[in-house]
Amino acid sequence: MNNFRKKIHIVGRELFDEKTNEFIPIDDGYIEFEHSLAAIADFEARTHKRFIGNRELTNEDISLYLECMCVNPDDVPKLKYLTEENMKELNDYITDDMTATKFYKYNKASREIITSEKIYYWMTANRIPIEFEHWHISRLMTLLRICANSNAPAKKKSQQEIMADHARINAMNRAKYHSKG
Repeated sequence: MNNFRKKIHIVGRELFDEKTNEFIPIDDGYIEFEHSLAAIADFEARTHKRFIGNRELTNEDISLYLECMCVNPDDVPKLKYLTEENMKELNDYITDDMTATKFYKYNKASREIITSEKIYYWMTANRIPIEFEHWHISRLMTLLRICANSNAPAKKKSQQEIMADHARINAMNRAKYHSKG
């Protein structure tokens, strides 16, 4: 089982269809969602809009993204039965970091446009297996950030840091060789 997925409980009830003047029974059940690179790629392929960082997504876009997140395509018709509580649960799942990793150094927010293809490139460049496309997107982005930080060139030392290193080494050598200078 994929631990990066979210199961949402749909409560059984009876709904009235005004078009047919009939009651429709809805059974209790679950819909399984996956907020992943695969879902984002599906959304972007269908809408030709980027998902990450896009503040102009419409309600229709969000509804389509929920379809893309559905693990079982047969569950898509059940999406119309999601309650406000279900939507809050889904929002909490989507915004969850899914990791204990914390980055403490302040980084300015990037204005770079990130699309699913760019993330797939980063995965390829870092030799991350394609199966990770089903990880929660926040966790995958954390892994990619760790890779970027680990592969970054070493930071140059300041003049003050170099002088402190030399003083420390000189003090160690004086102690080791019992010398005064």
